[in-house]
Amino acid sequence: MGRKEIFTLKLQMGISPSAQIEPNVLRTMWQQLTFESENAHRTRSSTVSQPVPVTTNLHG
Repeated sequence: MGRKEIFTLKLQMGISPSAQIEPNVLRTMWQQLTFESENAHRTRSSTVSQPVPVTTNLHG
C-alpha cells in the first residue's frame, strides 16, 4: 500500500493524515467499514422495496 493510498484512505475514513497507523491495520479498518456500509445499504434497500399499504376513506 503506497503513501498516497494510505493518505487517501485516512481522509476517506475521517482519520488525520498524520495519525500513525500500520498499513495492514488501516486496510482491515477499511474492509470492515466497507462491509458495514454494504450491509446497511442492503438493509435499507430491503426495507424500502416493500410496498406500503395505502388505505382510503371513501365514505363521505
